[in-house]
Amino acid sequence: MEEELSRSEFARLNHVQRDTFLKRLLGDDEESEFEDDSKDEDWLPGEALAEEPLSDTENADEAPEGEGEGDVESDESESESESQAAGTSATDEAGTENDNAYIAKDKTVWSKTPPQVRQTPSHNVLRQRSGPHRSTERLSVRDTFKTIITVEMVDLIVCYTNNKATKVYNNYNGNNPDSQRLWKPITIQEMYAFIGVLISSGVNNSNVDHTSEMWKSTSYPLYRASMGVNRFRSIMRFIRFDNVDRRVAQPGEDKAAPIRDIWTMFNSNLCKMYKPSE
Repeated sequence: MEEELSRSEFARLNHVQRDTFLKRLLGDDEESEFEDDSKDEDWLPGEALAEEPLSDTENADEAPEGEGEGDVESDESESESESQAAGTSATDEAGTENDNAYIAKDKTVWSKTPPQVRQTPSHNVLRQRSGPHRSTERLSVRDTFKTIITVEMVDLIVCYTNNKATKVYNNYNGNNPDSQRLWKPITIQEMYAFIGVLISSGVNNSNVDHTSEMWKSTSYPLYRASMGVNRFRSIMRFIRFDNVDRRVAQPGEDKAAPIRDIWTMFNSNLCKMYKPSE
């Protein structure tokens, strides 16, 4: 039995003495562990291991040169063909493709290379001051707004809206003789107030709120000061920008026909009285 040493005594030993001490101390334990492992039920002798069939991975690793190369090449060719087939199907779904661009189903051509960044051409550089025209410098905000949304435009909207509302009210009064109703015609000033409410609701993020919420006492006071909520709803219901009878008599493919006249006048006024920025 080897005498055990304390930590301080073992620390004073040199490298050779430490190895000798450890070998003497652990020599019997290593033999016993080896004997115990040999008696384990799961342990198999060398002959049994040699008779076991090799796994697919071991066969592939131990295969002689030249036998597995054909299989590897065939697998690579199959994978390449599958990837090409997948790419072809994806291209067919998205559109066609050439060397320099992608072509979508709607024939839109998308270049594979980004365009070159160049200096802005001189004819595209804005050299004028953006904003309202200089002629409006001495005008108030209301008068400047009226140079873009002119009185003539609003007069047309008022006329078309009153015509639509009158037809609806006359139709209702004809079907209900016991409960007659009268439409109060809209004025130009009232229509400007209506447009102001729409613009203010967008500025104050109220354009997604219900009208009953906009006219509460806790909401923006400009709405209540402009008109009543029922009057606002009536104008919103009957507002028109063209003559419906003339539009039906002249059918066409213009989807913007209901607002085409007012839209043309609006763009013309913008070109004259307002300069856009970059």
